[in-house]
Amino acid sequence: MKTTAIWILASIFASIAAVLAQINYLIYSIAFGSTSVVILLFSLFVHRLESKKETIKPDLKIELIPTPSFCSSFDSELPNESINIHRTAIILYLKITNVGNAPTEIGEIHVGYESMENDWYWLLNETTLLDDYHMPIGEEKIKVFPFLKQKNYLTENDTNTFLNPGQSRNGVVYFEQNASGGNLYPKIDEEYKVKIKILVHDTKSLKWSIEQKIPKVIINAAREHCPSFGRTLLLAQRIP
Repeated sequence: MKTTAIWILASIFASIAAVLAQINYLIYSIAFGSTSVVILLFSLFVHRLESKKETIKPDLKIELIPTPSFCSSFDSELPNESINIHRTAIILYLKITNVGNAPTEIGEIHVGYESMENDWYWLLNETTLLDDYHMPIGEEKIKVFPFLKQKNYLTENDTNTFLNPGQSRNGVVYFEQNASGGNLYPKIDEEYKVKIKILVHDTKSLKWSIEQKIPKVIINAAREHCPSFGRTLLLAQRIP
């Protein structure tokens, strides 16, 4: 009888010990598992912040509006030329939209063309156009195309190039090539078009580019709508 009682008490204590061991294991598992979950969630949160930081940036979409976007090559009009010296001028009507999620400001704009030497020749400096580029509307009115950065002469225009997300700016940019010889002028295809690349920087050292084709026209046709087209650098060189 006494032995039986001792055996029963031992069994009870063994069962209690087993239960306590299971409870202890459960508590440990929960605590350990919760810590893992916290660490995992924290890691995901930090990764999310880093990813968000990387993706918060401007993104400029460049569109080329066909009119007036063209180029022209012409005699440089420099005196005492011993060889054939020419210039090329390019006018581009751009729409630039900030499709990113951070504000920015349009910076330098460059244009390159495929030359007769089958290489890319870049015009890195925008040039001031000395007249507005305009086209007639009907018999009595004209349309003046706004500049992107410089002030128009015949009408008011907004030259603010700061772009919040979703904002866009339309405007004309103009380039003149220094007097050049040889084959440093645009190569034309069978449709009398020139392959160009447009490179737009912002003030945060980011850049975007597109490749397009523009028509090449004779200089007299260009000067019907802008008398000083192609003459900015020439006149600057004549200033004493």
